[in-house]
Amino acid sequence: MDKVSIIIPVYNVQSFLNECIESVLAQTYSNLEIILVNDGSTDNSGDICDYYSEIDGRIFVFHKNNGGLSDARNYGISRATGDYIYLLDSDDYLYKEDAIERMVEFSEKYNSEIVLGCYVEKREQHIINIVLEDEMIETISPVQAIQNIYNYDAYRAIFTVAHNKLYKRELFSTLCYPVGKLHEDEFLTYKLYLKAKNIIFFRYNTYAYRIRENSIMTGSYNIKRLHAVEALKERIYLLEKYPDLVFQSERALIKTMEVNLIELYKNNFYKEFHTLKTEYKKTIFDFIKKQRMLLKIKYYLKYCVVHFKILNCKRKKKINK
Repeated sequence: MDKVSIIIPVYNVQSFLNECIESVLAQTYSNLEIILVNDGSTDNSGDICDYYSEIDGRIFVFHKNNGGLSDARNYGISRATGDYIYLLDSDDYLYKEDAIERMVEFSEKYNSEIVLGCYVEKREQHIINIVLEDEMIETISPVQAIQNIYNYDAYRAIFTVAHNKLYKRELFSTLCYPVGKLHEDEFLTYKLYLKAKNIIFFRYNTYAYRIRENSIMTGSYNIKRLHAVEALKERIYLLEKYPDLVFQSERALIKTMEVNLIELYKNNFYKEFHTLKTEYKKTIFDFIKKQRMLLKIKYYLKYCVVHFKILNCKRKKKINK
């Protein structure tokens, strides 16, 4: 029976950590290595980790200075000895008790380096969204997996995020999460797909994703959201030999720039706004030059709409002074 290393970065999640760890201990698949990386928590999270390590020999706890989610993930992955890696955020939990067992089963059956599961979304004590579940199994190529990142439906999040996936550990031999970046999954997940030869999409809800109010992703605008722009520019460069993926990445970059432009101005980040505005103008007009007439018109109109929205923001600010 192959070993699965479950990596759980922990930072100030004392309210959710018990549920997370208990969901792992309840798994029907027993050959687990559970790595808890306490990333400098200032609440009781570290004590909770230590308690569980004393009652189950499969749990290994590491206490370190705070370095952020990517640093904690890398730290745990570098210490893993399993055949597989599974990344679990400490405020989330495994939704089904047979989640790991079934993902390992399909990895072995189809000789797959990555198995993707589906997930449910939870707010407070309520399941608010079941993203997708029909228990179908799809074999997909790395390029197909990356294409699904650009779908503006339930598939996008499933294929973008680090969690809800079982990875062969060797995929991480030359890859790691970018330390200090928001949108860290945007930087790495597609690279893991490119290293894989065979990917399985198992449409079964293996994971529960908790939506927390005022988190860095759901709260007020954070300047680090510009890291998504950086991730997409890097992706365009690295996917150069896949023209269709470059096209999709360029479209996503333009959309991401547009969203951030408005938010930067609304939140008074004027220096960053003017820098991004210059870059956005060059990016969208370079893109327009390469397209057929209908797309040229569409994206020129998009540029005009964004320009109008910025002017409208300026007008509202003057009125409110």
